Amino acid sequence: MFKLLSDLNLVNRFDADAASQVLASGVSGSWVCYKSSGKVDFPESVAEANGAFMVWTESDRDGTGGKFTPDVTETSKLSILSGAGLRGITDQVASYGGTSVGSLLYADTAGKLAVVATGTNAQVAAAVAVCTKKHASLTVLGTTFNSCIEFITK
Repeated sequence: MFKLLSDLNLVNRFDADAASQVLASGVSGSWVCYKSSGKVDFPESVAEANGAFMVWTESDRDGTGGKFTPDVTETSKLSILSGAGLRGITDQVASYGGTSVGSLLYADTAGKLAVVATGTNAQVAAAVAVCTKKHASLTVLGTTFNSCIEFITK
């Protein structure tokens, strides 16, 4: 789940060809990066996570991965959001309990936001966001999501 809090006019939205892994298991709010194939997919390493983007394409609200809108099946393209200062709420966090307000976050290999380990230079360099608030549960469009964080991108 992803809920945009920023003004949509202040962010960049673009469509990108998606690789099979993100098409099979990604959801709205997943984080992806460009691969050498020219397609976006989950980062395979911390180094790849530097420059990650967020999936904006709507997915099934039951949280099951790979259930995107029908146009994605036809085009294999996902809508991606980027921009510094982008504010949002997501349940795509690797460890809700391990995330605190002020935590630096990077995109892990599952496409979720993970807390940067103290003193890990590669993770610090790959940080894409900062946690600004935690929500134990949040209802969006009639569906309740648990373990959500509010964030702002760097």
